[in-house]
Amino acid sequence: TCIEVREEKGMGTTLDVILYDGVLRVGDSFVIAGKSGVIESKVRAILRPNTLTDIRVAEKFVNVKEVHAAAGIKISAPNVDEALAGSPFLVVKTGKEKEEIEKEVKRIKIESDSMGIILKTDTLGSLEALIKLIQSHAIKLKRADVGEVTRRDVLEAAAIRGKDPYLGAIFAFNTPIQEAARKDAHLAHVPLFESNIVYTLTENYLEWKKEQEKEVNKRLTEQALFPCKVQFLPGFSFRNSKPAVMGVRILEGRLKTGIQLMKKNGEIIGRVQAIQSESESIALAEKNMEVAVSVDDAVIGRSVFENEIYYAVLTPGILLTLSKMNTQLTDEEKELMQEIQTIQSQSSNNTQEE
Repeated sequence: TCIEVREEKGMGTTLDVILYDGVLRVGDSFVIAGKSGVIESKVRAILRPNTLTDIRVAEKFVNVKEVHAAAGIKISAPNVDEALAGSPFLVVKTGKEKEEIEKEVKRIKIESDSMGIILKTDTLGSLEALIKLIQSHAIKLKRADVGEVTRRDVLEAAAIRGKDPYLGAIFAFNTPIQEAARKDAHLAHVPLFESNIVYTLTENYLEWKKEQEKEVNKRLTEQALFPCKVQFLPGFSFRNSKPAVMGVRILEGRLKTGIQLMKKNGEIIGRVQAIQSESESIALAEKNMEVAVSVDDAVIGRSVFENEIYYAVLTPGILLTLSKMNTQLTDEEKELMQEIQTIQSQSSNNTQEE
């Protein structure tokens, strides 16, 4: 297995290899995974560390003609600049070694048609470990590969972000990001998560996603009109019409200015123009509150009467917004939504029959 690809002064690109099995000789042809496919090369020199010396210290290596397993060695060979650390290293014997390497790399890498983040790492070993970690957090992967982050990665992530803002992101583990790619990511608002610590990537991403969801839910809550059920309180008629002003109790849900109200038969009585609580204007009244509301088009004693119960009218647009913030609704509000939709459905069927 190739554990590192490194530049050595006076030698060019070298491979640090752990020889697990067999014998390796100078002149042997071998195959190894590369950034653009399988690399075929030939051993130019084998450097073995002296006893008790560090494999990374070049001055303490000695040239050998062959080496037997198991051993840690450094190999000099041509055309290995794009070799991947973590790749299997196989001496060519049967001619099927290239196919074996391709199968191993294909097993590790991910190229999917589904939506997901893009992962780039420095080695195949770290790629395999990170894929398992990411999937354990139920984070979807679009593509997982070895190499630097390029403009192509950013363009792909930007396209995903247009469909799912939480998945249009890039993880870069211990690998560089092209400067042009970094600029493109900034312009396209594609988040880049960089680290050389495995767990930091997922932790930072999950924290970022949590904050993004909070912000989205905050905006939706500010814009949303909620399901509600209110009762016209007897003895609290303040103005008969234009607009009608009456006291109501919120039986279920949340009452917000701008919502239309209807009776249980589906008849729309008007739109809530304003809400007052203890002589102060408010935009939202919650369950069990008693407030004064002004309703356009309603006429007390003609179209609305004391003790009547009214429901929010849920248009397709309101329902779409509520579906996006489903986790922000209580179980009672979800049940009320179903009740209101049943009323509206029955009212529509009755209208068509007439």
